Amino acid sequence: MTTNIEKIDINKIVEIVTPFDDGEDETAKQKYKPLLEEIQGNILKSHGRNHAVYLFLTFNGDNDAVKKWIGNFSHKYVYSALEQAKQGKIYRNKETVGIKPLFANFFLTRAGYMHLGYQYHQLPNEDAFRQGMQDANMQNELGDDISQWDQGFKNEIHALVLLAGDRIVGSRTEEAKIQEQNDPTKLHELPALLRMTVEEIKNELSNNIARVAHEETGYVLRDQNEEEIEHFGFRDGVSQPLFLKRDIDKARKENEQFNKWDPRAPLSLVLFKDPLGKKEQSYGSFLVFRKLEQNVGGWNRDVVKLARALGMLTKEAIEGVTQETDSNGAVREPMPNQSLEDWMNKMELTLEERQKVKLAEAYTMGRFRDGTPVVIADKDGLLPHPDTDNFNYQDDSQGSKCPFFAHTRKVNPRGDTGNPNIVATPIALDEEKMHRIVRRGITYGEPKPAPEGEVGLLFMCFQASIISQFNFMQQAWAKQRNFVKRDVGTDVVIGVEKRDINPDSENDPGRAPGEQYNWPIEYGKPETQEVTFKHWITMRGGEFFFAPSISFLQSLAPTPITVDNEEISACENKIAELEEYKNLNWAIGLNGDTGKEDEFVKFFEKRNLKFKYFVRSKVRGDFVFWGEISAYDKNIATLKKYIETLEKPKN
Repeated sequence: MTTNIEKIDINKIVEIVTPFDDGEDETAKQKYKPLLEEIQGNILKSHGRNHAVYLFLTFNGDNDAVKKWIGNFSHKYVYSALEQAKQGKIYRNKETVGIKPLFANFFLTRAGYMHLGYQYHQLPNEDAFRQGMQDANMQNELGDDISQWDQGFKNEIHALVLLAGDRIVGSRTEEAKIQEQNDPTKLHELPALLRMTVEEIKNELSNNIARVAHEETGYVLRDQNEEEIEHFGFRDGVSQPLFLKRDIDKARKENEQFNKWDPRAPLSLVLFKDPLGKKEQSYGSFLVFRKLEQNVGGWNRDVVKLARALGMLTKEAIEGVTQETDSNGAVREPMPNQSLEDWMNKMELTLEERQKVKLAEAYTMGRFRDGTPVVIADKDGLLPHPDTDNFNYQDDSQGSKCPFFAHTRKVNPRGDTGNPNIVATPIALDEEKMHRIVRRGITYGEPKPAPEGEVGLLFMCFQASIISQFNFMQQAWAKQRNFVKRDVGTDVVIGVEKRDINPDSENDPGRAPGEQYNWPIEYGKPETQEVTFKHWITMRGGEFFFAPSISFLQSLAPTPITVDNEEISACENKIAELEEYKNLNWAIGLNGDTGKEDEFVKFFEKRNLKFKYFVRSKVRGDFVFWGEISAYDKNIATLKKYIETLEKPKN
């Protein structure tokens, strides 16, 4: 049974059931199938991989060649939301050995569409998208400064290829977790399959298709508890608009009811009709990409300065640690490359003082590092359920618990705009919530205790309208001093983008501009203290894109480039696994100490391919080797030749 999208009101909140959800009615499973087949994955739900590579392209080939490449790439790599749901079920049920397959998205800019020969009136009808992020008026509107951008982002960008994957012998194994805790740099090592695929695609593009104008690599940064975080140390991805029933049911289990905050959203929040789509259900989404560099060391110093200015740290608190104090006994800020936690340990702060420093930091973000909303915490941030998203600011109309300039309150006011105790002209909550965005960011840069730059967030968000969602949020909320009340200041985290050009700015290698804010002296009390806090995020470049429908992308090359994509994908995964084993010098051909043939041998035998063993065994304290170390490369070569036979068209 199929149902046309016209019979589905995308302006109403729905709970989408996919054909791969267990325990659901068959009619419900089929209702949204045509729509899910047309939407690219990663829009309604994150792709879920731990690593991602972003290739920003400038087309240089003729239109027909470029279109054919896009179509072939889409057939081979780009997931629909339906395929993403299918792979999710396979992964949940552990129906395959190894990892999730590679995931890909393909996005186009206004310039990209026009380079391909499409007319202006054929493009997705959104003024900001057609204008582009480099436009001088857009720079002014968003508070950007293109002189601070990475050079690659200053090029004319036509398309963005996102490729994401997981490590096979890697980040989610217990051994790898221990390795990452001992050496955090292992977190951002690219998986073998992802690395190889990126190089293959670059080679294809170099054949008079496009040049890579810019490239970024991201990874999921995790803390000691395996929680996803960003470089300042806060949990990332907290509180998102939800569309899929599976995700909504999970949220219900955590929060029981949505009496204070309903995270569900209508499809019209994120979907926009694809004017070049080939089906009635063809929808896409607008993507905003921004590279946000973080100065963690500067942030840590300002947090300590704030805690000290609010009277949270005293001379008595640091008695006996004079090397970290000034001549008056005041607490000095963390040293370069010193984490906030390490500084507190070295200062021998009491538990109470530690909690006060954490409270000062929570005032800036609106949440404690573990995700606890500061507005519903006690002053120490202690809650039995820190993951809650079921809250609003109804009982904090003075901003004495969560300041109005706190990041999470600025970009998601949760009903502040409809509270007559705060604003003179209230608006409906449903209207306010339609300014939300669907965030899909990932961290970049080598993890260090307190880097002064070269790390940050590759920010991505999807929406149905850039103008009324991201741009509105940035211009009318985040960088507006008078939102949601007069003179509260801009968003303390992202409100000001421009930098002070004075190279002699005191103790600030990032030359971040400072802004004065009125902070609660005591949690929940109306008295405030004016203290300057600097903006420690710098925008290093970005662009506006559109995520076209699957039918449009695949129509550019109606015949797929390969005959047996699933078999080729399985072989590529096995090649990547052999690469991982080769790097670790692990045995191939035996399953542990059992003497049984392992998955490699079974994989080769099933396809009547010759397999080369390389096994090392410890006998009387010495290693004995079976086979030759060249076995890794020979097996890889065997699979590559086998793939070539699969790529030949059938008669």
